[in-house]
Amino acid sequence: MFVPNKAFAFALFLSSYCPAFLILAVRFYDRSDLGFYVSSGLVAVSIFVFAAFMAAAPRGARFRGRVVEVEPHDGELAAYMATYLLPFVMVFDAEAQDVLALVLFFVIIGVLWVSTGLYYLNPLLALCGIHIYMVRVRPVSDPSAPADTMPRSFLLTRKTDLREGHVIEAQTMGRSVLTSLGNVSDSDRV
Repeated sequence: MFVPNKAFAFALFLSSYCPAFLILAVRFYDRSDLGFYVSSGLVAVSIFVFAAFMAAAPRGARFRGRVVEVEPHDGELAAYMATYLLPFVMVFDAEAQDVLALVLFFVIIGVLWVSTGLYYLNPLLALCGIHIYMVRVRPVSDPSAPADTMPRSFLLTRKTDLREGHVIEAQTMGRSVLTSLGNVSDSDRV
């Protein structure tokens, strides 16, 4: 099971702001060398941390399960982008207290993001072709288990059209978050 520690989870949260850091670097270009280099550095760190996450996420104990309930949740990334990333891009020529307020907002969102395990809210996942679903998965080893007793979890997968009956190989990545970054079997459908 891959569960990020708090430091790694916060770094992963930082990577979710990579698009905002990139936009800030573009906006700082020819305006502020310091702003440009800091923003560019944050982009590089974000990409590095995200790459480390992608390398670590598929490892660990796996289980094979059949999807018994599925609901797409890719729209949550768009809401995340609009709600949490947009303020960082819109405020540019702000006063010192505006910048401090924005930094405090960023830290508070980061603490909430890490403490609630919202690892799946990262725009870089969508850029890598990973989709988010809310699922219930019944272990293949226990086909008689009632579906309504299975916990609902977020699933990160490359499958674009996940449906009930698909068999996945997944692993737990924290509270109520599963990853299945390998193949999803259509042939094992009910």
